[in-house]
Amino acid sequence: ADFMLKSYSKNYYKLVTHGPLDREEIPEYNIIVLATDRGKPPLSSRTNITLHIADVNDNAPVFQQPWYIVHVAENNPPGA
Repeated sequence: ADFMLKSYSKNYYKLVTHGPLDREEIPEYNIIVLATDRGKPPLSSRTNITLHIADVNDNAPVFQQPWYIVHVAENNPPGA
């Protein structure tokens, strides 16, 4: 599982990631949190959380050669 509930004080929990998340693998998570007590009959509550993963540039640029030699003319228009 990508997420887990962690107790951080009495009767309080955090929803935390189990590891790094990668938008290129899974861009969105739909998480359902369900809480049920031990009563007779048991009472419960649930909530849905939609988590959109933002992207970071985690891939360094790759070049075919260790260096390139080019000649650029002076006074070119912008974008040339």
